[in-house]
Amino acid sequence: MKKILIPALLILSTSAAYASGGGSVMGNGGASEMTQLMNNTELVASVGHQSDMVANQIQQYILQQVQTKIAQQNMVGLPFDKIVANLGPYRNMVQPYLNALNVTTLLRDSAVRASSLMSGEVSAMTRLGMDPKTYMQNMIQISKERGGTLKQSLDNTTSAMQDVQKRGEALAQMHDQIPGIDSNIKGMQTLATSNMQMVGEMQNMNATLLQMKAQNEARGIEGEKDKVVSNQLYERDQDAIKAMGRLGGGKNAGR
Repeated sequence: MKKILIPALLILSTSAAYASGGGSVMGNGGASEMTQLMNNTELVASVGHQSDMVANQIQQYILQQVQTKIAQQNMVGLPFDKIVANLGPYRNMVQPYLNALNVTTLLRDSAVRASSLMSGEVSAMTRLGMDPKTYMQNMIQISKERGGTLKQSLDNTTSAMQDVQKRGEALAQMHDQIPGIDSNIKGMQTLATSNMQMVGEMQNMNATLLQMKAQNEARGIEGEKDKVVSNQLYERDQDAIKAMGRLGGGKNAGR
């Protein structure tokens, strides 16, 4: 991430801020926006940590449920994946928890990646002395103009934020579909609560980023329209000058 942010910092440090947008984190609150963004970054990291613990708890629960099969088939000590592959009919008994394990693991990996990238962006904002709104407006504009590593950095971060929202929504759905999972998995209820909070924050942040990008594109379209109008006015003026030159016998043409 640092290799990507270094050129981004150099480019942004010489760029003007573009005004537009707004949102829960990227609105007009200055220091309060930065505090909220830092809190959200920590929240995503916490969900990643909790997901890791819950994934381990789910795995242990599955092994407990099929311990008879494990003993019968001499699978004690084998890797978890190999045990699951040889469960036979026992697999149906624990399939909901295998699904829960997959969803939780995907959320863990996504949250770890998103929190790392978001933390890198927070560090860049701090170094530049920019609030989140100004920083992201510059990132969107300049990445469109210059591409390269700056665009890659922005794309990586926004993609990770969208993915962790999607993974969080999947965990919330899974949690509602498995009766008794809070009782069987010790950390699930706490994770579900933190996850719902994270999903809400990610929804707000992702919506704000999409709004900023749309407004940036709209400014670009208006700018192109202005160029067309300017060119048309210039051509009209040139035609008028030529016409006046012809009426005057060419004496004052070009003045």
